[in-house]
Amino acid sequence: MKIIIIEGLDNTGKTTMINRLMQRYKDVLYIHSDKPEWDGDNISCAIRQTESFKNIVKRIIDTSLCNLTKPNAIILDRSWLGEYVYGCMYRDNNDSYVLKMIKECFDDLRYYDDHDCVSLLLTASPEFCMSHDDNMSLSDHDLNKIKEEKDRFEKLFTEYKDIIYGKSKIINVEGENNNYRPINDIYMEIINIIENGSEE
Repeated sequence: MKIIIIEGLDNTGKTTMINRLMQRYKDVLYIHSDKPEWDGDNISCAIRQTESFKNIVKRIIDTSLCNLTKPNAIILDRSWLGEYVYGCMYRDNNDSYVLKMIKECFDDLRYYDDHDCVSLLLTASPEFCMSHDDNMSLSDHDLNKIKEEKDRFEKLFTEYKDIIYGKSKIINVEGENNNYRPINDIYMEIINIIENGSEE
């Protein structure tokens, strides 16, 4: 069974790629990680978000252990990885707390070795993301915030890559003249790492 985590900046085509992956693998468990409801308390918010991610991991493990209803793939539309970006930037979460939580989530998954786990980061320049804004981003049309989001995501996938279980890859979706790269090129790059194990 494949566990595919899709992370990335807003407006980098995550939904488009997820839809293609769902068509390819047919029998898919799709899980979307939402931001927590804000109650004015950063600590309780962080705890609730951690519990939410732990519940997602438990759901993945329970699904992987159930032979009767096991899907071909589990696709996560955002995950605990994004908390290093959005939780630390917008909910005042502590970097070390979030990194510990990310490691714990992956350690729980690592214990069950009957699946392939792939984490993919879709990214582009802050200017590109701003110009393709769908008015739903957390960064509120702020170029500096988008840049910080990008930097934090890429730091997680490079400097802290060792805590990410399985394969991981940063995929640039930006093409020429402020256009997206051809969708099929991006999709085939994703399929190549998922199915062939190539990180090149």
